[in-house]
Amino acid sequence: MKSIKDIEAVGWGFFGIMAAVLFAPCTYLIWISTFDIATTAGTRIGFGFISATLLAGFTAWGVNSALHQRNMRRYQAEQATLKKNKKKKKKKKHKK
Repeated sequence: MKSIKDIEAVGWGFFGIMAAVLFAPCTYLIWISTFDIATTAGTRIGFGFISATLLAGFTAWGVNSALHQRNMRRYQAEQATLKKNKKKKKKKKHKK
């Protein structure tokens, strides 16, 4: 198993877990915000499912964006040190 520092992106598993976790709260919010006469239980549950999947998608997108930014900073730092080391080696060659 990868450590948290080595994760490059979250996938469908994270999305599925988030959707399952958010299903009950979203369904509850839909249930209390709609009128009993206008909607059926199936409609409320369906809207709860849709809102949970949308929130899970946005959450996964945000986490992936943060992980991408972290990896880009790490890559740029590595490239900067490689460039610095390359310049040092070049200067040592010219001094000899």
